[in-house]
Amino acid sequence: MSIHTNPSDLNLKRSSVCCRICQDGRAIEELITPCKCAGTMGYVHSSCLEKWLSRTSRTFCELCNHDFNTRVEVSSFTQWLRSVNSTVSNDRRYMLIDLTCFLLLTPLGFVSSFLCIQGSVLYYRTENFWTGFGLALLTGFLILMYFLWMGVTLRYHYLTFRKWQGNNTTVRLVFSNHRRPENVLPNALGRLATLQRDEQQTPGVEIVMSIVKNDDHPENIV
Repeated sequence: MSIHTNPSDLNLKRSSVCCRICQDGRAIEELITPCKCAGTMGYVHSSCLEKWLSRTSRTFCELCNHDFNTRVEVSSFTQWLRSVNSTVSNDRRYMLIDLTCFLLLTPLGFVSSFLCIQGSVLYYRTENFWTGFGLALLTGFLILMYFLWMGVTLRYHYLTFRKWQGNNTTVRLVFSNHRRPENVLPNALGRLATLQRDEQQTPGVEIVMSIVKNDDHPENIV
């Protein structure tokens, strides 16, 4: 197999290297190869990969199963309060309503319970057992309903916040070293780059390379 190289072909090969997630080249940022995927499938933008890992809640490559060195940044309650999302705004409004109910019902419930217990004790002393028992039962029911409402409300808002937090967790890549397309290209591109430099040093001479199947050593270079 013979390959005739020229600068336009090499530039075309280079331009075909793009991010496998957004399918764009290096216009946004430099491409990296953070995993063991071979060929053009190994090139990604770090920001695209971070967004993908954040959305899928993964820390490994879905193709080669390479584990990325990552750092997870969890959104805080303060960020939830400052969020401009419409769903979050509704959740904050519901929380404000429940907080208002809590501030109103808590003192009212304690005062009612205290008066009911006091009345129940008074009926017991006047030997009116069933009236005192009914009042005590009503007091227990009111206290039970209050704490039941409190538990359901707290659980609802906690799960709502945790769901938002899970959807807004950011995964950051931590690189010890990474390869860039300018330095590490597929084998064919690397050989083409070498041939281009040889052609520039010897103008007017056409360079022809025969590539054998194993693609280890170029032969019959004229």
